[in-house]
Formats: sequence, C-alpha cells, structure tokens
Amino acid sequence: MTEKGLDLWPVIVALVQFGDRHVYPGRAPVLLVHNGCGGAVSDHRMCETCGAKLGPRDVEAGRGIGGGMVAASAGV
Repeated sequence: MTEKGLDLWPVIVALVQFGDRHVYPGRAPVLLVHNGCGGAVSDHRMCETCGAKLGPRDVEAGRGIGGGMVAASAGV
C-alpha cells in the first residue's frame, strides 16, 4: 500500500463503521478484525479483545452477515 493509501486508512475505517451503524445496523457486510487475535476493531481503531492499537497492516477485512440493497430511510 502506498503512503497515500496508508494515510486514508482512518477515513476508510470510519466510513465502514458509519455504514455499519446507519445503513446496515446489526448486519454489517464487512467485518474488520485484528490479525493478531481476531478481535473486532473499535471506533478508535483499537482491538476490542486484546486492546492493541491497530494500523492498516494489523487488520483484515472479512465478509459480514449483511449487505445487499435496502430501502433508503429518512435522515440519510
């Protein structure tokens, strides 16, 4: 990954988590997990299981349980 790509990682994580909360609540299409222990990535880019501070090379994206097209709701 380029330096530009590495710099965008916090933004990408924030957008994924925004979508998880507001577009696909309870059925995230993509899961971000810590490579070291498999824990979920928190809003602060920390591992929710072991507490490690995570960077882009510490995280893997996996398939979640949701996704697909849903009707848009008011307030988006």
